[in-house]
Amino acid sequence: MDYVLLTLLFIVLLAGFVIAHQRLLKFESYLKEVGELTELKERLKSMSEALKGMRTEGVEGQIEQLQKDFQAMRQTLVNIERALSRSVPASNSPEESISAGARICGLVEARLLEIGYSDLHIITDLSKVSLEDEINVVVECKKGEMPYKGKVVTSNGAIREIDMRSSAPLFP
Repeated sequence: MDYVLLTLLFIVLLAGFVIAHQRLLKFESYLKEVGELTELKERLKSMSEALKGMRTEGVEGQIEQLQKDFQAMRQTLVNIERALSRSVPASNSPEESISAGARICGLVEARLLEIGYSDLHIITDLSKVSLEDEINVVVECKKGEMPYKGKVVTSNGAIREIDMRSSAPLFP
């Protein structure tokens, strides 16, 4: 009977050892995860310090410049809309009611507004022209805040050439 008790004691001790060993393995894996979390915490801390050290003035300046550019684009679109509303008449048969001068004027205004000019003033008198003629249309306008003067050559109702030059004096 002593052998049976001794065997049972040995089996219980062995089972206890196996259970304790499994618990220690689980605890070891838990400690590894905690170690990884502390490493992650240190990385986050270093990243937050790096972000604090970053300068945002350059980004803020770029955002402000972007806002100015968007406002300039909006103004250009408003100018194009105005020019198109002036150049397109409200009649049922546009082919018959629009004179050749009005067509050329609308064509020149639309094209110059499209490529970025504003405050257009057509100097040439277009009242006695025909679409088939080659016409040099003298124009004054602005691009940004810079004044420009030049000519737009049209023939057969289409623009052939645009020659715009800044009218600001050149500095040596």
